[in-house]
Amino acid sequence: MSIVAIIIAFSLVGCGKGNNLKSPPPPPSSVLALSAVSPTQGGYNTQVTITGTGFSPTTSQDSVFFNGKAATILSASDSQLVVTVPAQAGTGNVTVKINGKSVQGPLFNYVWQVKMYNYAGNGSDGVPEVDGPAASASFHHPVGVALDTLGNVFVYDGNAHIRMITPGAAVGGTVSTYYKPLYDNIEFTAPIGGSLCWQNGVLYFGGNYFPTSGTYDINQQWIKVGDDLGANNTVSVFPGWGGGGLAIDRYGNLYVCPSDPYLCTITVVFKSGPLSWEIIGSPVAGDVNGTWLLNTQNQPVEAEEPSFENPEGIAVDSKGNIFTSDTKNNNIREISTQGVVSTLAGSGQAGNVDGQGLNASFSNPQYMTIDSSDNLYVLDINPFVLRKVTPTGAVTTIMQITTENVLPTGIAVDPSGSSIFLPDWNGYIWKVAFQ
Repeated sequence: MSIVAIIIAFSLVGCGKGNNLKSPPPPPSSVLALSAVSPTQGGYNTQVTITGTGFSPTTSQDSVFFNGKAATILSASDSQLVVTVPAQAGTGNVTVKINGKSVQGPLFNYVWQVKMYNYAGNGSDGVPEVDGPAASASFHHPVGVALDTLGNVFVYDGNAHIRMITPGAAVGGTVSTYYKPLYDNIEFTAPIGGSLCWQNGVLYFGGNYFPTSGTYDINQQWIKVGDDLGANNTVSVFPGWGGGGLAIDRYGNLYVCPSDPYLCTITVVFKSGPLSWEIIGSPVAGDVNGTWLLNTQNQPVEAEEPSFENPEGIAVDSKGNIFTSDTKNNNIREISTQGVVSTLAGSGQAGNVDGQGLNASFSNPQYMTIDSSDNLYVLDINPFVLRKVTPTGAVTTIMQITTENVLPTGIAVDPSGSSIFLPDWNGYIWKVAFQ
C-alpha cells in the first residue's frame, strides 16, 4: 500500500470516530424570555417557580417583581427562578429583570390575607357615650376617622364630640372624649361621610352646625381644633360646605369635598386665612378633564374648567397631588401639582373589576385615605368593597365587607399601609389588618 493510501485510510478512520462523538452542548441562551409562572395566584410568601431563558445563576444579578414590588429570590439557574411573593403586592404582572434587561410575564392574582377586628365599641347606642376600655366603650353613630403619628385613632361621635382611642393590637386601648364644642348653645354634627384630618398636632373636622334650639342653620362649616385642648381650646371656623372628605397638603391648605349631590366642586381653604378660599371644578356635574391653576399668591387664574359629579373622598400625596373619589362617575380623579385634572383609575362604568388604570371599575367609590407610600385606599359603597390603588393606578380588591349590619362611615389607614380603621354607624370601630 502506498504512503498516500495509508494516510487516506487513517484519515477515514479518524473521521469515523469523530462521527461517533457527541456534539458539545450549545451555550446557555442569552435571550431573556419568560415561559411559565407557577402558581399564578397566591398571597404573601407564596413560593413561585418561574421558567424561561437568559436568567443568571447568580441571584444578585436577578430581580423579580410582582405588580412592581420586589420578590425574594430563593434559588436561580439559567432557566429557572424560585421566588416568594412580597407582602401587599396586589394583582399585577410578573416582571423579571437581568443585567439591565427586562421581560414581563403573565398576570399574578394576589390573594390578600385579611383579618377584621372589633377595635372599639360595644354596639350599644351611646347617648351619652361611655368612655373607658375600648371593648366596653360606647359610641353614638360615629362618622369620620383620623390617625395621628402616635397611632391614636380619632372618631367623630354623633354626640358632637371627638373621641380618641389609644393604640392597641386587635383591640384598642382606652377611649376618652378628646374634644367637646366650646359653645353651650351650638351643637356640631356631621352627616355620614363627615371626616377628620390630623396634621402637625392640629385636628380638622367638619359638618353641619345649628343652635340646640331655634331655627336650623343649613350653613356647613369646617372646624379647626388647636393642639392646646385645655382651658384655652382654639377653634377656627372656615367657610365652605362640609360633611364630605377632608385632606390637607404640605403647605397647610385644606381640600374639602362637599358631600352634596348638588355641589360638584372641591372647596380649597388656603393657608392664608379662613376667608381665602376657592373651588376646583365646574358647579355643573360632569366628567371632564382640564386644568385648574393657582398663581404664586395661591390665587386662582383663568384656566379650563374640569368637572366632577358628587366627589366624596379626598387625599393628598407626599408630592402635593390631590386625589378624589368621583362617586357618581365611578372613578378616581387626580389633580396634579400643575393643576391638571385627569382620571387615575376607573372606566366610568359601575363594577368591581381590578386592573390597571382605566381598565378597572368602581361602584360608587366614596371614602378615601392614603398611606406614607402614596397608595390610595378607597371604599366602594355599592356594595362595600375595600380597594387599593397604587400611585401608577393599579387597582386591586383587598376585601368585600360581608359582615351583616356593618355600615362604614369613614376610612383611615396607618402610615405603613397594613391596617385600615372603619367607623361603623352601628356603634363600632373596626380594624382591618391585611398583607
